[in-house]
Amino acid sequence: MNDRVYVGWQLPHTGCMFSCFDATTGESIYNFSLPNSRTIGPSSVTDNYVYFGADNYIYCINAISGELSW
Repeated sequence: MNDRVYVGWQLPHTGCMFSCFDATTGESIYNFSLPNSRTIGPSSVTDNYVYFGADNYIYCINAISGELSW
């Protein structure tokens, strides 16, 4: 999506997080928590959805709101 940066990252001892930031200001827009995950892969953004993998699962979240789609 324009003007947004999407990043998946590991948190020490607490799982993984997928985050969206404003590309201009760096302000956090939303965080999608994956508390039981140990790994997170790269993401792809298509048609207002973000796709990424974590611990052998594939996730689809709404790129605008960060809500889980499937």
